Amino acid sequence: MNRVFGRFLQGAMADAMDLADQSGGRLQVFPQPPFPSSRYAVALHLPFLRQLASGTVEMVTTEPVLVGLNFPKEYLMSADPHLLLSVVSVLTPRVFHPNVRGSFVCLGPFKPGASLRVLLVALYDVLGYRNVGLDERDVLEPDPCRFLRGNPDLLPRLMAPPLRGQCRQLSVTVTAR
Repeated sequence: MNRVFGRFLQGAMADAMDLADQSGGRLQVFPQPPFPSSRYAVALHLPFLRQLASGTVEMVTTEPVLVGLNFPKEYLMSADPHLLLSVVSVLTPRVFHPNVRGSFVCLGPFKPGASLRVLLVALYDVLGYRNVGLDERDVLEPDPCRFLRGNPDLLPRLMAPPLRGQCRQLSVTVTAR
């Protein structure tokens, strides 16, 4: 492993663990050996839709969405716009989402070498319905778009809370002297 990629992986692991600590348990990150890790298992604790073999769609709130991330050695040097499709894989079967087809997930446009923190935030926002489009001409799977448009009450129930805790209200008092 070259030195630049090794440093990228070291920073990625520290960033990912910091983000997981800030998430209030909504994100768990499990680096896989050898270290510094180029492979991660990720658990996203958020509601999601699952399509059963019968075709029925159910909302799941009791288990996480499992995702794998694997940074190939050419990750920082690749100009392939589709490289991200091989870096991020949904491991939970039958996730019914406009941006998921089988194990593939579309996180939108990314620059080569995007940091692990950026990928994790985007993954949470997409799978947590915080960033989702319902135009079937611009998604991996059109059926979930039609399903969600036909069940508009579902989208607010699927939207995950912010990843990094709740916004805190700032109170400022100005006194004259």
